[in-house]
Amino acid sequence: MGPSEHDHGGPPLTDRLVTYSRRPEETAVEAIVMAFEAIDADVTEREKSLHDCFPTDAVNRLVRGDAVFRLRLSVWGHPLVLTPEAVTVYAAPSE
Repeated sequence: MGPSEHDHGGPPLTDRLVTYSRRPEETAVEAIVMAFEAIDADVTEREKSLHDCFPTDAVNRLVRGDAVFRLRLSVWGHPLVLTPEAVTVYAAPSE
């Protein structure tokens, strides 16, 4: 499925802001924070923490395992796609 096609639910993923390659020793949460920092988003100034956006422990366990997956999340209003290798952040949809 290409980045401009619809995933299950949500707007099309068309305006990619960054793809961050996750290092093997990084947790999913660390990789997501690094991806947002790569687009100069101040993650410390957010009203919601990542724990408020999704079940961080479960996602970290998923990344530590051997599963092949493509998980779509919404983090701080941005569509995000997480795979074992990378985090891709897309522009927040306009309202």
